Amino acid sequence: MTTKVLIADDSQFARNVLKDILLKCQNRFQIIEANSAAKTIEMFKKEKPDFVLLDIVMPESEEEGVTVLEKIMQSRPETSVIMVTAVGNDAMIKKCMELGAKDYITKPFEEKRVISAIDKYLDERATNAE
Repeated sequence: MTTKVLIADDSQFARNVLKDILLKCQNRFQIIEANSAAKTIEMFKKEKPDFVLLDIVMPESEEEGVTVLEKIMQSRPETSVIMVTAVGNDAMIKKCMELGAKDYITKPFEEKRVISAIDKYLDERATNAE
């Protein structure tokens, strides 16, 4: 089964790193990308991904990723969202978790951490679907 993943980050480099990690997983993922909050919402509505890797800090504002998360959770609360952050802002991370994010990963990315975070929630989804 292929899982559709939306990688939402304003940094092309960060998107490429995440994409490279996911592509090592033997075609398990169909990858979609967005480079802004507006594009993330557009692609989310159009593509209906199973999973979103969402940058907390987007170019529009410090909390743009949080706003996108709120819209995703209002639209499709069953969507698994993992927040991506370069800053260890505990208050921001806590807010995201309270809004429905499943987890968070920090930059620079550790391949094992990215895969384990995704696998954890894919396993959870599979269990809930049974």
